[in-house]
Amino acid sequence: MLCSQSPVFRAACTVQEAAENTYHMLGESTPVVKKMLEYLYQGDYSLDLNESLSDDGSLSDESLKTPVSAMSALQLHARLFALSDKYILPELCDAAVAKYRDRIENKFDALEFLDSMPDVYFSLLSHNDKLQSIAVRFAVINLESAIRDSSIRAKYDSIAIQLPQFVKQMLDFHFGF
Repeated sequence: MLCSQSPVFRAACTVQEAAENTYHMLGESTPVVKKMLEYLYQGDYSLDLNESLSDDGSLSDESLKTPVSAMSALQLHARLFALSDKYILPELCDAAVAKYRDRIENKFDALEFLDSMPDVYFSLLSHNDKLQSIAVRFAVINLESAIRDSSIRAKYDSIAIQLPQFVKQMLDFHFGF
């Protein structure tokens, strides 16, 4: 199933992992990987981070072993985008972008949005800038009034220092570059 959906997994199926019948995704977040598998087996993923997949791809009520209480919906979508970009899963990239956009358009929370920026800017090596473009466009249009709140302004200042490329892209968008 996995080998047919990603050239990365397909290549892994032809080398040592195939002999072992396992593929190790070292350094990846267990909850995010499980949501990726949920998408690959079911064609969509939910925000319920307490659900996980059983071995046959069906959802079970087994709780996750990795704590996820600190992961917001926007962070999940951004991390799934990063994982799907890494493993060349364009349909999942598109789904994660759509869910991220839907969340910021319909349930906007400025702190959640700003907290998701490090995940949106997961890698300077990525060539897929769809999620960054949406985040930048939304920030330029909607963040101005929110940063009048001191706690949101403090978070924004922290993100601006941490992610100068986010600030540059907002300025470029604002000035029409």
